[in-house]
Amino acid sequence: MIYPDNFERKIGFAEVRTLLKGRCMSSLGTEWVDHHVTFSSDFDIVRESLAQAQEFARFMGTEEDVYEENFYDVRQPLMRIRPERTYLEELDLFDLKRSLQTVVSLVRFLRASQEEEVADEETQTDAPTDSSSSAGATPLYPALTRMTDGVSCFPQLIARIDRVLNKYGKIKDTATPELLNIRHTIEVTSRGISHSCAPSSTKLRQKATSIAMFPPRSATAASSFP
Repeated sequence: MIYPDNFERKIGFAEVRTLLKGRCMSSLGTEWVDHHVTFSSDFDIVRESLAQAQEFARFMGTEEDVYEENFYDVRQPLMRIRPERTYLEELDLFDLKRSLQTVVSLVRFLRASQEEEVADEETQTDAPTDSSSSAGATPLYPALTRMTDGVSCFPQLIARIDRVLNKYGKIKDTATPELLNIRHTIEVTSRGISHSCAPSSTKLRQKATSIAMFPPRSATAASSFP
């Protein structure tokens, strides 16, 4: 227990929390800062937090192709679909897919870096594969890799969403047979209407063109001639 209760405010630690919240990309981050970023006098916690910050700064500078900023708070939309026969809106489903894809990409990269290092060591030493050496290998970002412990990925859910949405987040015509049939019917009807209106549109354009080229004389102008 830290005494007094306003110790963080006295030392200016609350300003650190404010700066961190300003760099968060969604309400998920700001809430995490409010509940988890606190002053600590525990040496192990401070050391681990510093390691995480240092590794993330290095990760941001060297792994630009891996890092994505697609983190969206979809908790409310997910709560709305708890009752049966309710569904996510198109944009909410797209946000969920991008968020899951970001998590999967980061977790796979961090865990794969450890496996790659083990493979490199085995190649250099020409040693046979040993599960014990793989377990004890040091990943490129050990502190960040430890943060992935217990993180569940759902690639099968991403694949299912990809069958419904295209890369722009719009529902595909082939999402369901019923939707394909409805959109095909709408397209055929629209073409029929356009084809039926084409002659009338052509006549109107021709009439407008003739009026523009040969405007009718006004009654005042006609009466001025003998």
